[in-house]
Amino acid sequence: MPNGPSSNSTYNRDFANYYDRLNGHKDYAGEVSKLDEFIRTNVESLRPSILDVGCGTGQHAMLLATKGYDITAVDVSPDMIRVAKCKTDEVQFCCAEVSQLRRADFEFAYSLFNVINCFNSISELTAFFEGIANRLLANATLLVESWNPIAVIAAPPTVVERIYEYEDQRIVRKVTPFPDFFRQRLELEYNVDVYEAGAGSAKLRNFKVVHKLLLFTPQEIEYCLQQGGFRDIKVYTALPELTRATANDRMLAFACKRAVREQ
Repeated sequence: MPNGPSSNSTYNRDFANYYDRLNGHKDYAGEVSKLDEFIRTNVESLRPSILDVGCGTGQHAMLLATKGYDITAVDVSPDMIRVAKCKTDEVQFCCAEVSQLRRADFEFAYSLFNVINCFNSISELTAFFEGIANRLLANATLLVESWNPIAVIAAPPTVVERIYEYEDQRIVRKVTPFPDFFRQRLELEYNVDVYEAGAGSAKLRNFKVVHKLLLFTPQEIEYCLQQGGFRDIKVYTALPELTRATANDRMLAFACKRAVREQ
């Protein structure tokens, strides 16, 4: 996740420990299958070097590594990286900002699940893209996902409650949105109740986190990508579809190429 005063307070130990269970509805297998297809379409190497930026608990990286990729995955949350490192030895997980990496020979990079919406300004987003660009080879591809404020403002988010049943626990996750569309802001309050398994069981714990998001417009994202050193920008729906985007798609994916560095 991006750096900033709220990063580690949001993606903290509680949230990291339950992150995978709280996203049990997410089609990671389908997303990685499509991501694998997209990488192989854009990279010629048999075992390309991949950079995962804002990797969270590393679920995408872990599944992608089984397909033979050389993956480095970074996140600024030590708790998220701690969970990720317990999953596999096939990925090099680093608790760091992308600008701190020494390697500059990656052939493909991705930043998924709307990591970029955690930044607070155009200048921060541009610096983030520049940091990625400086770690990529010329003409390497970047894929980055984002909320689409056009669709979100047209159909504002509502309260969503999900119940996850596991053998040892039942988890109730309630997400309440607090939009400020005039400032392109959206706060999502996560209230999580953890129970013993089974209906009517005792509550084990409760915790809350708030995700503070900035809803960059597609034009702003394209501008930041260009300023950060990218070209040939295309806009798709987010994974697992990656089809041509429309104004109604709530989540978008931007694909682009690292511009050739001037000599």
